[in-house]
Amino acid sequence: MNLLLMSNCRLQDDMKALGDQVKELHQMNQRRERLVIAAQCFAQVFDDAGLAYDEGERLNDQQMSALTALLRTAGHEVAADTWLGHHVPDSEDADPIAEALAG
Repeated sequence: MNLLLMSNCRLQDDMKALGDQVKELHQMNQRRERLVIAAQCFAQVFDDAGLAYDEGERLNDQQMSALTALLRTAGHEVAADTWLGHHVPDSEDADPIAEALAG
């Protein structure tokens, strides 16, 4: 009988652990969904040739790489190319297009 009780306790502990994992996965999925929505909204705002013209030369290479990577991932290829077209690299050796494509 004692063995059965121990087995039942272990089963309950395992079930609780699985329930906690399911809750954690659910929360992680919700965060991912919110992140994807935020990234899409961000990409839509920065899919603006006028903004790229006005601000593109002010971004450093790292900022430009991050922006264009997000734009490309969100499906805004033309916007990424537009931003790169208005970017002034940090150094003459830097190639922002190659960096963006590599990222």
